[in-house]
Amino acid sequence: MEASSSALLAAKLLACLTGAMVLGGIVWIVLFYRRIKRAAPPSPPAEGGRSAPAAKPLAQAGSAPLLAQVAAREARRSFHGAVCGLASNLQPLVSRFEGGDLQSAEGCWSAAFAYHCLRLAGVGLPARLPELGEGSFADAGFWERWGANQGRYLARLEPGFDLRQGDLVLYEGPMQGRMGVVLETQEADNTMAVAEGDVNDVSAVVCRPVDARVRGRIRVYEG
Repeated sequence: MEASSSALLAAKLLACLTGAMVLGGIVWIVLFYRRIKRAAPPSPPAEGGRSAPAAKPLAQAGSAPLLAQVAAREARRSFHGAVCGLASNLQPLVSRFEGGDLQSAEGCWSAAFAYHCLRLAGVGLPARLPELGEGSFADAGFWERWGANQGRYLARLEPGFDLRQGDLVLYEGPMQGRMGVVLETQEADNTMAVAEGDVNDVSAVVCRPVDARVRGRIRVYEG
């Protein structure tokens, strides 16, 4: 009976996600996840361009491959908001933030999902940092402020920009305010596999082009 209920829930989520898929650009749901054997090699900086700023030390455990594995696993858990008549199961994410509630998380929880994955991977960031002003890591804009403050953020149009396994990618344009964890990149067609929360209110692993919708990246793990 339990297996039948799980299969029914998975079928309902898949049907809802398929029917509601309205994304800015071409997005493919990755149905079969490949085991990530190595990090994608960095792209060389533009000739004559400056290198990315030196990052401040960060107390952390784990590694970029571990973060990618955790993020892919958590995306496969099918976190979701109140969709298809199902009650939200986002409590493990919103409970990490004081005052967080399921209703306020609806439709804007990709940053909270990324934070949840980093904490599970061993990165000990508090939910809020008073020195950065108002907000928390439940907001992609706060992530960008933190990344810039730590010397870990680089905009897509800056010289030396690249994406690697374990980076946090931030979006703009129609996807402003959203972010995800890079699992791997494919230089051949300039795409990336990303674990994201809130893909039409459901967590998923998606394949996206590295194009103008990419705002920048935060490099949690150096080297």
